[in-house]
Amino acid sequence: TLEAGRAYELRVELVVESVVMFGGVDLRVTAPYPADALEQAVAAARTADVAVVVVGTNDDWETEGEDRTFLGLPGDQDALVSAVAAVNPRTVV
Repeated sequence: TLEAGRAYELRVELVVESVVMFGGVDLRVTAPYPADALEQAVAAARTADVAVVVVGTNDDWETEGEDRTFLGLPGDQDALVSAVAAVNPRTVV
């Protein structure tokens, strides 16, 4: 967890094996979700006529280069779907 206004030193080392044609580093920074994001979604779903939950994967998870070892959604998406559907039977995913 990073704190606003504070400097941090970051060191990235990349070792590319000779049998690999390509190598690279992808470093991303995103704003954190609110600590109560799941609770907010559940509260909204509880009072909604219909709850629409949009989930999925991206290029970090889907590739032609290897098969996925499980079919769960990344992050807390499975928990989000379960929690919303538990409070609103009219949930579309």
